[in-house]
Amino acid sequence: MQNISLFPASDEATMASFLYNLTNVINTKRGKTEVTGALGGEHGYGATWRSDVFEMTPFCWCDKETCAYCEGFRPDIEGKFQELSEELKTEFTNRGAEPDGNVNYMTAPNFWHKSSGVEVWWYKYIGRGMVIKGEGDLSTIGQDCLQDILNNDGGYRD
Repeated sequence: MQNISLFPASDEATMASFLYNLTNVINTKRGKTEVTGALGGEHGYGATWRSDVFEMTPFCWCDKETCAYCEGFRPDIEGKFQELSEELKTEFTNRGAEPDGNVNYMTAPNFWHKSSGVEVWWYKYIGRGMVIKGEGDLSTIGQDCLQDILNNDGGYRD
């Protein structure tokens, strides 16, 4: 694969563009858009992708207490942590606190590049209420993600 630089900077607007374009690549590979809406645009909501390289999840509205992506998730109270799968227990133990540093309230990020540790949260669509945690070169992150998309299916089942 040739060396393609998607975005050289890591400010919020550039990160939003990167995530929008990454979603486009995933949707194009799959031949369909997973989540649509008016305000976020055709590829502005993210796509479900799980691999050893990165994870992406659209904003979740289910509000289940056991959903790691919803604001209602509090693994530290009422024994909820013990009800999680081993994979989610490990994920939360490794990840630590939410971006505000509050260890009593955590949600999983909408995007996580595993080797750099860069995590991104958004509200409803990419770019809205975004929080970026960690630092990394988007060119390198982009290369990792594109190579992963070319070589894997991201655990997606139609």
